[in-house]
Amino acid sequence: MGVALCTIIAVLAKTPHHEIHTAKYTFTYLKNQSGWSNKGLSFLLGLLSVQWTMTGGLLSLLTLTAGYDATAHISEEVKRAAIAAPVAIFLCVVTLTAV
Repeated sequence: MGVALCTIIAVLAKTPHHEIHTAKYTFTYLKNQSGWSNKGLSFLLGLLSVQWTMTGGLLSLLTLTAGYDATAHISEEVKRAAIAAPVAIFLCVVTLTAV
């Protein structure tokens, strides 16, 4: 975590001021090069790959794409797996939904 924070600070400090975009540009500009005419659908399809990577959170619950492979494998190694595995899955969902 510390290395990532130091790297972000160093990159921001070394970036020339004229190359930094404004907050309005960063959060409102959308360049649709997907071929879809609907920008909202294009945006949501772009988030699909992120949803598969995170394998959790509210979006996964709504689309029923579990993907809790790591939790299932770890549950074979822990004591009281019948309790520990559901708790781990619940905490993963809560944490990723909060993020």
